[in-house]
Amino acid sequence: MIYNKDSFLFWQNWKLENSFPYWLSFLLFISIGFIMLAGLIYGNDLTFPWEKKGEIEELDTLLDQFKVGIYDLEIKAKSYLITEAFSIQGITIHLWLMNAIFGFVALGFLLITSATSYFGKLWFWVSSLLVYGYVLTLPLNDLSFAKDISPIQPSYIVVAVFFIVNFSFFRSNRSIPFLRVFTVNGLVFAGVFFLVSESTTRGISGIHFLANGYLVPLFLSITFIALNAHEIVKAIFSITLSKSTTSNEKVNTVHFLVFTTVYLLNLVYLYFFQTKQLDWGIVYLHPFIVLIISLVIGIWGFKAREYQYKSIISFQSAGSFLYLGLGIITFSMISFALMTSNDPLIEVFEDVIVFSHIGFGVSISVYILYNFKSHHNPIRKGLANFYKGKPMDFMSAWFLGLLICFGLLAKSSFISYDQAFAGYYNTIGDIFLNEAKLDEARENYNVARGYNPTNHHSYMGLAYLDEVSGNKTSAYYLYKDAVKKKQFPYAYINASNIRLDQNKYFDAMFDLKDGLEKCNDKAELYNNTALIYNKLNLLDSSFYYFELAKRNDLNEEVIESNTFAILSKLDYEDKLSYWLEEVKNSSYVSSLGNLFAYLNQKGLPVENSFDENFIKTKSLNTPQFAYVYNYLLNPTSTASDSLLTLLEKVSNKEENADFKIFLDVAIANSYFQKEEINTSLRLFHECSRRSPPYESFYHTAAGLRHLQLGNYDKAISYFDLAVRQNDYQAKYLKAVTLTEQGKLESAIGLWRNIATNGLDSTIQQKANVAIGFYSVKKSKATDFSPDEAFLFLYYRIKEVDYGTFSALYERIEDPSQKGRIVKRYFDYYFQESSYSEAEKYLQFLPKESKAYLVSNTILNGLAGKFSDDFLNEIEHINFPVNQLGIKPLLKAGYFASIKDSTSAEGMFQVALSKAPFKERVYLHFSKFYSEYDNLEQAYSVLQKGVDFIPYSSKILKEYILLCLELNYFNYAKYALDDLTKLLSAKEFKAFNKQYEKKLDQQLQLLEKW
Repeated sequence: MIYNKDSFLFWQNWKLENSFPYWLSFLLFISIGFIMLAGLIYGNDLTFPWEKKGEIEELDTLLDQFKVGIYDLEIKAKSYLITEAFSIQGITIHLWLMNAIFGFVALGFLLITSATSYFGKLWFWVSSLLVYGYVLTLPLNDLSFAKDISPIQPSYIVVAVFFIVNFSFFRSNRSIPFLRVFTVNGLVFAGVFFLVSESTTRGISGIHFLANGYLVPLFLSITFIALNAHEIVKAIFSITLSKSTTSNEKVNTVHFLVFTTVYLLNLVYLYFFQTKQLDWGIVYLHPFIVLIISLVIGIWGFKAREYQYKSIISFQSAGSFLYLGLGIITFSMISFALMTSNDPLIEVFEDVIVFSHIGFGVSISVYILYNFKSHHNPIRKGLANFYKGKPMDFMSAWFLGLLICFGLLAKSSFISYDQAFAGYYNTIGDIFLNEAKLDEARENYNVARGYNPTNHHSYMGLAYLDEVSGNKTSAYYLYKDAVKKKQFPYAYINASNIRLDQNKYFDAMFDLKDGLEKCNDKAELYNNTALIYNKLNLLDSSFYYFELAKRNDLNEEVIESNTFAILSKLDYEDKLSYWLEEVKNSSYVSSLGNLFAYLNQKGLPVENSFDENFIKTKSLNTPQFAYVYNYLLNPTSTASDSLLTLLEKVSNKEENADFKIFLDVAIANSYFQKEEINTSLRLFHECSRRSPPYESFYHTAAGLRHLQLGNYDKAISYFDLAVRQNDYQAKYLKAVTLTEQGKLESAIGLWRNIATNGLDSTIQQKANVAIGFYSVKKSKATDFSPDEAFLFLYYRIKEVDYGTFSALYERIEDPSQKGRIVKRYFDYYFQESSYSEAEKYLQFLPKESKAYLVSNTILNGLAGKFSDDFLNEIEHINFPVNQLGIKPLLKAGYFASIKDSTSAEGMFQVALSKAPFKERVYLHFSKFYSEYDNLEQAYSVLQKGVDFIPYSSKILKEYILLCLELNYFNYAKYALDDLTKLLSAKEFKAFNKQYEKKLDQQLQLLEKW
């Protein structure tokens, strides 16, 4: 079926069966055109993507505070603010994008290959040689084929297959529809591609084919650009004729001259601008925009050339597909140059566009004006006769344009030739850089620099290679060389960052100021400049440049986060109110991390829920780490057990090794807040064990948590580790712990050491006070002042009998001090399991007081006396942190008394997790199992108790006796040796009698058995 109408899409006698492949090809042409435009806009940022380097600023954070004796203690940590500076990390090649561009090139060649079947004999062979020449330049031999096909050149096989197919179509006298030819070629290509991809061990990468095989597509692109360079002038002429309201020849000529002159002046300015001879800062059409206009116009202009090309190609279908195939290849090659920011190769295309459009624009203008004077010239009658000009024929005009182009090339010393080679070697260098073959990459960048000594791409590659090899000075000067011709912000920022690493702040600032003067893309430069002013404490200038960055930036969240971080560090409350609302509503990880750090410092609650999407990646970056860490430090953060388990997995990933100890201490803190004491203490211990030399914080943090729980021996062991690292604060904490234990001789000796070792005045004052009241020696109660009476009762509890307590207690005047003394004595005897003694001191509190009722409930529970409302009473008691295990322990006792063994066992397990260092939990739990004749489980509980509390003689005694009962005689003997270190000679002698008696009983039982 023939479509006879000559429209903007179809030509005369167009076969409707060709409409589908035409539309498909047209859409591909338009698509790669848009990719080229995207490359023009975003290519530099794709090749040199901005990386945000997070720098840490510390904020003091109060994790917890508690009172030990007369001492107010605090657990402090550091929250981390993040400021983000921009930098470039080498040259990035997006392989998926290169594969896509190569796919377009392949489709362009498929269109050309299919169109060759409709050419005349001579032109079939010429075009075939070009197409198959391209295949032969592809680096198929580099793909490491299997041994059985390696002796044969793969390229020859591919050429042979395509030649046989297309020659068969050519011999069919062009009777086969184009869609069928294209489909068969496409299937052959797919089959060959599949076989090649299956046979290679290296893998197919589009950038290898684009780089190593770009000679033929580059030649075709340059030729195609030149052949269409006159289309804009031709279009101006067409518009002038079609829109003219007068037949006045002079008026039409003036209109044509005005439009053409404007167009040519834009090209002339482009020429001088590119050669650095003019820069008036005026608006101009970029060469690639000019190219797009000419090629789009050329889609319809090409069919007007039938008169010119009719001896070469059939224009019914093949001509359109040939045009679109060449257009796709041209746009693809330019996209390749733009997407790799390969400035020498980009300049090749820019030069070709500018030179050809100037040359052919001038020559075709002369052609039109010269022929338009003749009233017998066919072109006066319409555009369809454009190529039939007389007395000046079109080929003469085209030859004139070619001479002008050649003259412009000669004027530029044929620099485009060298630039093409520089672009090639830049791409090969990129390939090696992407494969981490740094020496080969350096060699190719140096060759590219030899062909074009001012190209930006080569210097950026070489500078990065020097930077990663540690040669920062050389890298700095290479970055400076990179901007001699092309001024992009990337080199200025990296040069500045090198100066910052060398602590040359003013040099770094001058580099950025230079970039601000010469670059249009300034947001990242403004941001980094603001951060340098912050380092120099020039805060007004810092905020000024942040404001400029915000006006120029598409990513405001970085500027917002940095501004808030600096305001938080400086505590600018008047300026913080606005930014605080901004970051609260932000979804940017650095902003939220900085918000949490600010809230931690102020002791304010976190309102934002935790977003797990920030930790889904394999490794954490610095802002993500700060987000997690700061969130967990906040006392109000509600991290679920599942979230904490997930964060432990994140912490244990090898990629996060640098953050592990920080994350673990934050997770440990969060578990402590959730009263998961066992897990918390395990993590604190791991942090202490792995802490780096001279980093005593992790020792003191673990020690303080144990001190808070009343685990004095364990706390001292951690403080000793910190003292060995010259942490005098830890020495003070150890003295407090010894004092609380009642080990007054050791405590006084340490207090005296602290008082004379030049610590800060506050600690020295506390040491002197301690030394004073510990050595109090007075004969009767009336000799004590109220404060001395309080201190004597509090710290010399082992020396105080009931009568002395009563007398000194009356001397105390402060009701709160009286309450603390009663609690102190109650807790002391309660911990010693002397419940009757503990109960005696409750009379010093009013019967109706809550403390009395609570204490009696605890005492009754531990004595095995449970009221009907016992569970309800226990549930409403808020136990202090050093008695967290008491509530589940009492519940366990209650369930055991009513023979609910399952609930009792569960509560005992909870008690162990809450209070792993409370010996009474192990003793009651093992007793529970023993009552049910489950001696193995009882043994397991006591064994865990021995591991957790090796200094507990009570647990060790029960463990030894149970070992004898289970006939674990060797275990009992080893444990008995350990017990000698914990008991006095008298105490050990008394227990040894019990041990010998139990041993004899077990041996006699064995003999009877």
